[in-house]
Amino acid sequence: MSSTLTRRTLGRLLGATAGAALLDARFPEKLSAGVAAANPADPIRLSANENPYGPCAASLEALSRSASSASRSPGAIENEVRNAIARHHGVKPDQIVLGCGSSDVLRMADSAFVPAGKTIVAAEPTFEAVLNYAKVTRAEAIKIPLTSDFRHNLPKMAAACDARTGIAYVCNPNNPTGTVVGVDELETFLKRVPPTCVVLV
Repeated sequence: MSSTLTRRTLGRLLGATAGAALLDARFPEKLSAGVAAANPADPIRLSANENPYGPCAASLEALSRSASSASRSPGAIENEVRNAIARHHGVKPDQIVLGCGSSDVLRMADSAFVPAGKTIVAAEPTFEAVLNYAKVTRAEAIKIPLTSDFRHNLPKMAAACDARTGIAYVCNPNNPTGTVVGVDELETFLKRVPPTCVVLV
């Protein structure tokens, strides 16, 4: 299936997006519960990785320094950032993928490894972004319930992986339970999944 995006169609899409944003601004009571709270007195949502202490002083200072260049495209320094991360972790720069947060990287992974006809194996419950993106690619999600102590059931997850599995997703620490998968159990899991399966941790 193919589609053509004309200037007129793009204008309609942008207009609809702007209208939706305006409606949200005028009717805050209609905002989704997933939208970050603007009032500091509101509850801190740990499941959304919100920090009850706020940004540290070094982060605030870095934000302040970057304010004057916020209007510039970051493309020019992507290689510099990638090289710095690679040096820090002792890997090659082409092994580093940059994204706008983990959700963006998960979206890229789904697009690359779980097309229609593939499966993605994940815990239930877990951070749902990778499963939501899999719906777009029309992949089949296989959800494995957590253990009684709210941990990934790695043996059952490994057993659910087969030749059709594109991704096995291990959210570590798991969101929303906060439980952690240790190095030894993760290494055992990696040995049990098919070599064609991409493991996201």
